[in-house]
Amino acid sequence: MSTPRVPRSPRTSRARNRFNDQTAAGWLLAGPAMLGLGLFILLPFLVALAMAFTNLRLGSPLPLEFVGIKQFQRLLEDPDFLRALVNNLLFAVMVVPLQTALALGLALLLNRGLRGTVLFRTLFFMPVVFPMSLVAVVWVLIYAPGPNGMMNGFLEFITLGAWEPRDFLRDPALAMPALVLLSVWQGAGFQMVNSRQIGRGIPITGLSFGPDGALYATDWDGGYPLTQTGAVWKIDVAAGEGDSRRTDTAEPTADCARGRSPHTARSATRG
Repeated sequence: MSTPRVPRSPRTSRARNRFNDQTAAGWLLAGPAMLGLGLFILLPFLVALAMAFTNLRLGSPLPLEFVGIKQFQRLLEDPDFLRALVNNLLFAVMVVPLQTALALGLALLLNRGLRGTVLFRTLFFMPVVFPMSLVAVVWVLIYAPGPNGMMNGFLEFITLGAWEPRDFLRDPALAMPALVLLSVWQGAGFQMVNSRQIGRGIPITGLSFGPDGALYATDWDGGYPLTQTGAVWKIDVAAGEGDSRRTDTAEPTADCARGRSPHTARSATRG
């Protein structure tokens, strides 16, 4: 009498599928990078974290002692540290939305197929490849105090002489906006070309796929592309919902070959 075969659980099947004939090759290829990350990032981080609970000071002859969380208590009671923490949070809150909005706007603008798109894309991306030391020197000259500074001269020109020269980097009211402007300028090009926007987001290259670009993809996903911004939003929402809303991939291609958009074809079918 044969024993009934017990069906394999889905969890066991998934565990077996994780390891196949390519697992060893994957670990072999990732091994050098993982080793470097472990030696030069993870290990120093753990050592520094352990030292934070001691009284260790570089060059100090005093013996090493465990002090617990006293170092952290002193840090949280330091007003300079708390002010620096607030400044960093404020900087992030200001830079992230401004840089994202500017990058997405530039991506949409360059996706319209205007003349000089390649040139402007290169100009927008150039600040990304500049060394940070060079960027700092350039912006120190731009923010130079006195009437000879470029920013002061520009503001004086557009205000017809009403602007008084200021020291942007030493003025408590202008230092943060000055740094935010520098950071947005320096990173918007990278966000425009490579990074993803709005959550999962859309790279600039993703705005150009399909016979009619973003409008085509939005139309096929059920959106009504009244504006480019609406097209980006619809594509982003549809991409987040997976492939459940997509039907036959050959159908939009056939419609395009006939000279019709998928929305027109669907409207004719529904009618």
